[in-house]
Amino acid sequence: MNRLLIFIFLLSILSCKSERSIEKIEYEFYPAFLSPITYSIDLNENVLYQNSRFYKTDGYIQGSKNLINKKYKINDEDLTIFLDEIYAIGLDSSIVHQRDVLDGIGFKFNLIDNRNDTISLTSVSPNRKDKSTVDYEALDAFFRLTTKAINDYKGLYITERIQDYFDFGLQIKLTNSEPLEYRVWGRITGCESDNPELITFLDSLPSDKPVIFDLRNGGFAPCLSNLLDQFNKNKKLFYYGNYYLSKSDLELETLKDQLKEAEKDMNSSMVGSLRATIRGTEKYKEEIENEIIQNQHTFGTKEEIIKTIANTVYN
Repeated sequence: MNRLLIFIFLLSILSCKSERSIEKIEYEFYPAFLSPITYSIDLNENVLYQNSRFYKTDGYIQGSKNLINKKYKINDEDLTIFLDEIYAIGLDSSIVHQRDVLDGIGFKFNLIDNRNDTISLTSVSPNRKDKSTVDYEALDAFFRLTTKAINDYKGLYITERIQDYFDFGLQIKLTNSEPLEYRVWGRITGCESDNPELITFLDSLPSDKPVIFDLRNGGFAPCLSNLLDQFNKNKKLFYYGNYYLSKSDLELETLKDQLKEAEKDMNSSMVGSLRATIRGTEKYKEEIENEIIQNQHTFGTKEEIIKTIANTVYN
């Protein structure tokens, strides 16, 4: 009788465990200077949700028409790879990794099962060189997935702004092989002596075919202009989507939405201030566009570069 009771008890435990399965994975980010944003991965629907009540960029909060509420379908193969990486972490209880930092980022990684029970990893500005290896295992898997799943510029722009808070080395990634194209997704700061990894990368680029750089969400510090000029002499490097121009476009979009809201509320002082700021931003954008025209290596769009490449014979 006792053996039967023990067997039934063990069977009930195994049954309970088999009924419990992860149905949703969440990443919550709390960056300094930007509003919180959550990414939810629904494992039943193979869908990634990108959601935030507000998104603030350089002191401006986007109006109601620009609230983030995006939905992206995840490829079956990409989701399988992501889940293999997540399960390999072996997170079986909630943990907290706390650091005292200024202007950093907090994030929370949640595994939510079909009973709505949650196991979480809570972390603040983890350092890849510290003991917070598990933090970067979760982050690496996440950013690999979002790079593949998020297929619109605005969603990618915001995600890269989040990634920029973490330790991901040289902020350049391959986005196309023919023609060869790289995306600079953050500000590469410092001067030549501060960037041995960048020099190694530039040196590795081919000299016999064009290489395109997408600068819509990143760029090089002014101090690196001489270094880039040196490589431009020996390699066929092209740049488009000036970071400052893309930033101005986003600011204008934000400001114009705020202006509509202020006009609707009949806030005359805010309306006047916003109109003046819009004029200043438009003038700044025009100056950048003129600078692009004068630089033979820099173009406004990728299409302009493709046309230039097509009309040029390379030996």
